[in-house]
Parts: sequence; C-alpha cells; structure tokens
Amino acid sequence: MKAKYLLFPVFSLALHTIAHSAGEMESGDKITFVDDVLPILENRCTNCHNPDESKGGLDLSTYTGTLTGGSGGEVVIPEDDIGSRLFSLTAHLEEPVMPPRGTKATEKELKILSE
Repeated sequence: MKAKYLLFPVFSLALHTIAHSAGEMESGDKITFVDDVLPILENRCTNCHNPDESKGGLDLSTYTGTLTGGSGGEVVIPEDDIGSRLFSLTAHLEEPVMPPRGTKATEKELKILSE
C-alpha cells in the first residue's frame, strides 16, 4: 500500500507533463466533455453514476453533474486535473478504485481525463 503512495507523485508528474506538453489531442482538436470525456465516463462510470442510480450522490452523465460532484464532495477540481478524485480513482491511485470490479483507465483515457 505504501508503494502506491510513493509512486503517485512520480506518476502524476509524468502524466501531467505528457498531458500538458501536448495541450491538445494528437489530432490537434481540443478535448471537449461531450466528444472526449463523456464516452470514457459512459464506458466506465455511468452504469452506477447516472441520474437514476447516482451511487454516492454522483451523476457523471452530464457536464454539470460531473462538476457538481457527489455526497463525498467534488470529483473534478478545475485547474487541478491530476488532483481530481475522478482521475485518481480511475487511475487506481486512490481507494476506492473505480470501477470497483473493472480495470483502471487506459493511459489514453487518463490523458484525456487529465486535460
């Protein structure tokens, strides 16, 4: 468990550098919630975090719901993408990992979520 906490700063710095050095996706298009982030959330999160179920009071099916957060507080912190719980939970860097019975987000997905 301690090793995970030691790796977090290294992983965060590396991913932050990669994500922000590009500033845009490989295609040159700006990352948008609807086109880029929402498909990841739909694939990994909205089965449990939707308007009908909203586990933990969290609805990730809309931009507004994502920014609002849930009963545990904010999940996305503007200007602190790597520090956001959405990133750290989907990267399996913090407990409880999300999705709970699935694999962590791919490097490509994490890059998009960190933008």
